[in-house]
Amino acid sequence: MKGEFVTYGVAKRLKGLGFDSPCYAFYQEESIEGFPCMVDDDDEYRVTGFRTCVNSEIPDHYVGAPLRQQAFRWIRDQHNLYSEILLDRTTSPKWAFEIHRYEDFGNYEKSEEKEWSLYRTHEEAEEDCLKRLCSIIESEGAKGA
Repeated sequence: MKGEFVTYGVAKRLKGLGFDSPCYAFYQEESIEGFPCMVDDDDEYRVTGFRTCVNSEIPDHYVGAPLRQQAFRWIRDQHNLYSEILLDRTTSPKWAFEIHRYEDFGNYEKSEEKEWSLYRTHEEAEEDCLKRLCSIIESEGAKGA
């Protein structure tokens, strides 16, 4: 299950971009071990039935660790960026990604963000795609500032 969560680096960037959705795990900055710690909050569990944490409600030295699918969904919903993980079978199975921007319902602009750096695994392509999506959002924030 730990492989389903984004890495610490991506989680920290998402937190900086305003990601504040409930997560089932978190990273603790002073003891990064490469995998997230599962949330264990008995009071929260008694109230909601879920064991989750939200970035705005945890100490600053903790970072919520979203699932990869949760991160992609948040980026799509909040920033209108849609990504595809693609399979390239020209030589041997390799993975790549492509990023699109939705301007309004049913229409999207195909981005120049076509990354054909080939990855050995789907997970490696997802990780680099999330990093690139964060970079796009960060650069757009810098332009708007």
